[in-house]
Amino acid sequence: MRFEKVSYDQFAADIEKWMPEMSKMLYKRFYDRVTLPKRQTAGSAGYDFVTPVRIMLEPGQQAVIPSGIRAVFSDEELETWHLEVFVRSSLAIKRGLNIINQVEIIDADYFQGENGGDILLALKNTNRKIIDIAPGERICQGIFKIHGLTSDDDAEGHRSGGVGSTGKQ
Repeated sequence: MRFEKVSYDQFAADIEKWMPEMSKMLYKRFYDRVTLPKRQTAGSAGYDFVTPVRIMLEPGQQAVIPSGIRAVFSDEELETWHLEVFVRSSLAIKRGLNIINQVEIIDADYFQGENGGDILLALKNTNRKIIDIAPGERICQGIFKIHGLTSDDDAEGHRSGGVGSTGKQ
């Protein structure tokens, strides 16, 4: 498994879809800020994701932030590995930022979908104040995990889309 940047075209399409208020003139600057997640210390479990864009969330507001990053798994890893993405605890505790569904599960075949695997960070401000996150700030962390399969597992589907596409025709 490894992290890669998504293509510029995919990133721009995701910014346009999920953050339509952003100026198209800034897309290239945002893309140039995309950096691969990395661990900060040898003892860190999570790979830190940084935001390539400024995020300002009003109290209670939600936003979907394209990370510009995809997780790529080998054929041997496809059936038993996934990536879990969590908001960094310091942002949750100190500033009230959460991932909307608490943890994002990135399936190993997500990078094969039509959206190029861009990991979208679905965030919510649970604070009573505006949260302002600067470009380059570490906001989430991803942890690669192994999972089991039942003895009668017969998953034969194929991913064709991005978010919410599993099992759809």
